[in-house]
Amino acid sequence: MKGQPIVPPGGAFSASERLQPSTSSDSVELAFRCLPRVQPYLSSDDCESAASVLVDTKLNLPTATHFKDLALANSSLTINIDDQAWTFTDVTLDGSNLEFSISLCHLQPRKEPYDLHCSLELSLHDDDDDDHTNSHAVYQSSASLSYLPTTMHTGSITKIDRKHGALMIQSHVESKKGFEPMFPIGFYTDFGYLASNLSVLDEIKSQGYVLVSFLDTAGVFYYILYRFNFIHPVPPFGDSPDALEKVLDRMDEIGLYLVYDMRQ
Repeated sequence: MKGQPIVPPGGAFSASERLQPSTSSDSVELAFRCLPRVQPYLSSDDCESAASVLVDTKLNLPTATHFKDLALANSSLTINIDDQAWTFTDVTLDGSNLEFSISLCHLQPRKEPYDLHCSLELSLHDDDDDDHTNSHAVYQSSASLSYLPTTMHTGSITKIDRKHGALMIQSHVESKKGFEPMFPIGFYTDFGYLASNLSVLDEIKSQGYVLVSFLDTAGVFYYILYRFNFIHPVPPFGDSPDALEKVLDRMDEIGLYLVYDMRQ
């Protein structure tokens, strides 16, 4: 703290006892969480197949060693939304971003979010125990799920894909209806270069990409190529009053978005 003498740490700052992780083999320490994969879902989505829930069943390190001696007799995951329930068995232990499909067809699109409740039941068999006893544990997690009516007004909707950490934007290009990843960074581009030859925009759209890596539930990296869909024209925007409009019209036709520079 400001004004206090500097003290060498060397064991002087003991961690609070309440923060010390338990090493007892009698307790199962599990970080359990569930979330809708996408936020929000829309009434225009396929209600039967578009929705899913992501579940984490990560083990805390202090008890991970003991879990090697435990056999997972059975596991059951129950997902509840508005009195509708789905049950899944053989849930992977110590996993992240486990995906379970659900249906939204019984829900009415509305502005208020729905309550999402998840319950994970584990039955564990301890081979190290002379009595070979089974232990039973139940974990709970809750979240909100948004299921919105499709807007009839002008504008756009951005979704969050929690599995990949991506923002999804709705493509209005006729050949690519649906949502696509948004990478909101674009190259600095001389505006005069774009305005003098609008086909440059098509070239940027077709060639630019970004390589994004993800870590799957097995601890293996995999890669996805995302097209750049933003550019950053540098002002001034030409002497002709319709120069910028022509560039923006072409960007709109092919699905390029603008990083608007306000320096001039």
